[in-house]
Amino acid sequence: MRDQHDTQTSDLIPAKRGRPVLDVQAGPMTPAERAKRYRQNRRSDAKSATRRAGTAVAALLHEYSDIALLEAIRLERAFLHGLLSSTGNRGATPSRKRLGALVAELARRYPA
Repeated sequence: MRDQHDTQTSDLIPAKRGRPVLDVQAGPMTPAERAKRYRQNRRSDAKSATRRAGTAVAALLHEYSDIALLEAIRLERAFLHGLLSSTGNRGATPSRKRLGALVAELARRYPA
């Protein structure tokens, strides 16, 4: 029979709250690590969308979120600005086509 002095009963131990940690050795992620992983995933999605915009499968850009497209546009503009400032106007056509495909996808989603 159980009483208040019974320390062997596991029912007295309060249950842990929340979801179990995936990596038991490293412990839970800090908010900074979680934010860093979020930014890395967004950047990865944006780079994937940029690569897809430069190929024949640009029609598949509808699979990406608005955030991923906006990040891809931002990265592509930064790349294009650096390319134009260093080389003049040479070699910028593929980058402009990718940028145009990304902007066209956003324009298709949100007509004026």
